[in-house]
Amino acid sequence: MLCERALSSKNTSLNDFREKFLVQSSVLGNLTISNAHCQQNLTQAGNDLRDQLREIDDLKRKVTGLEALTAAHKRTFDQRTVKMVQVVREMQGHLACLQSEENCITEATHYVTLPISFMESLCTYNLVDGQELYGLHVCPFLGDRLWADLDTDHFMAQNPYTSSVLLLIMVLAAIGGLTILTGAGLLCHRFRQPLARLCHRCLHQPRRPSGAGPEGGSEAAESVSDKVEVGSTEGVLPKKDPLNAAWDQKGLTPEQ
Repeated sequence: MLCERALSSKNTSLNDFREKFLVQSSVLGNLTISNAHCQQNLTQAGNDLRDQLREIDDLKRKVTGLEALTAAHKRTFDQRTVKMVQVVREMQGHLACLQSEENCITEATHYVTLPISFMESLCTYNLVDGQELYGLHVCPFLGDRLWADLDTDHFMAQNPYTSSVLLLIMVLAAIGGLTILTGAGLLCHRFRQPLARLCHRCLHQPRRPSGAGPEGGSEAAESVSDKVEVGSTEGVLPKKDPLNAAWDQKGLTPEQ
């Protein structure tokens, strides 16, 4: 009886341990899944952090560039402001002349009086100090004075047909130039051997010696050389061969 009671208690304890083992196994599985999710979230957070740090660096560079651009604009604005102040002071001096003197011919030469209806069609060739005070803008057309400082966007907006024609001419000129270069390259490749022989012949063509004797000496030398080349026996004999003893006899020719 004691053994049965002990065996029964051991079985109960074993069942309890099995239930606890199953519970702990389930908990371990859940914790493993949670740990995997945490690791994945940690990796994603690290990638997001690197991306954000990269964006911060890009923003810092952009801010630095904008600060430099702002400083440049500020310097330009300050210089422009100083020039405009000088123009305004000069105008004030000219206006003060009207109160002190009756005849202001010298000051009047700085100004041109036109009807107000002409203001819309007026423009300047270059950027002039004080033109904003009179409502003048830079002329948006092509010219030797404006080519270096031409505002392309403004010119194309003001002259769409002219811009289209210029672009078409540039495209056609580029196509024509490429076609000519391609054709020349193909011709040179097709006739490369005759061209090479012609160049070799032109570079290695022997020059005839010029006559240093009296007048007509060069012509005589050329005629003699021509006769020697064709093997003529009239007047000049061909060059003798020192190995042929028969040539040393008087009155004999190579044909004899």
